[in-house]
Amino acid sequence: MGIRPLAPNKPEDFAEIVASNDWVVHAASASTPSSSATDPLHELDDNLRTTLCLVQALQQAPHCGVIYLSSSGTLYGELLDREATELDPVRPRTYHGAGKVAAEHFLHSLCLQFGNPVVSVRPSNVYGPGQRSRPGFGIIPTAFERCLDGQPLNLWGDGCNIRDYLYVDDLSDLLTRVICADPAKKYDVVNASSGSGHSLLQLVEAIRNVTRKELDVSFQPARQLDARRIVPNSLHAAAKYGWRATTPLHEGLERAWAWHKENARP
Repeated sequence: MGIRPLAPNKPEDFAEIVASNDWVVHAASASTPSSSATDPLHELDDNLRTTLCLVQALQQAPHCGVIYLSSSGTLYGELLDREATELDPVRPRTYHGAGKVAAEHFLHSLCLQFGNPVVSVRPSNVYGPGQRSRPGFGIIPTAFERCLDGQPLNLWGDGCNIRDYLYVDDLSDLLTRVICADPAKKYDVVNASSGSGHSLLQLVEAIRNVTRKELDVSFQPARQLDARRIVPNSLHAAAKYGWRATTPLHEGLERAWAWHKENARP
């Protein structure tokens, strides 16, 4: 499987890729929940069009399976008393999440009509080495930047929102297991999470401990797009693929911080 820096806008851009591979991992996305908060056309132009071009190309390659990197944090609704499972209804709070749901449904239709194996993986908040800070995406690399430049870290709300943080190597392990499993000609949805929720304040304290840096926090007004608690359940991934996340948060943060210090932009 190769990686190509493509910006496709027609099905032909994918023809060679799907014809010569058994699996395609669709991880491309050009938006975040905040960047598309008031611009639904952003999802259509920059995300769904690319996905639909891939879907159309896959119609000519029914042997080729698709692993779609969806999302758990933007799809499930407010679940304050339990973990979200794949059987829970999707209730996206943002256009970004709605775009993910739409992509899942198009891929489901592809599987039913043409037989391509499709697995929608819904990871929680992925972090780790190689993730750079950019506006509106990734609180952990953003917090690392604030540790280095001394500026306060903006938190929306009171800091009590609870999220799950998944180390990138654990996600890669799951994707590998999906690819190596029996490629059943059917559609599957799989949550991917560490299974341990942390509030934003707990995350900030963990980052302070790892970096040994002062990290000031600036509390901003809460946003409607932010749910109070989202912690996905990954029991299906354990049962079907023998997978579970093995990297504790503090260990993952230490590895990510080591990379960030060496690769931070001057």
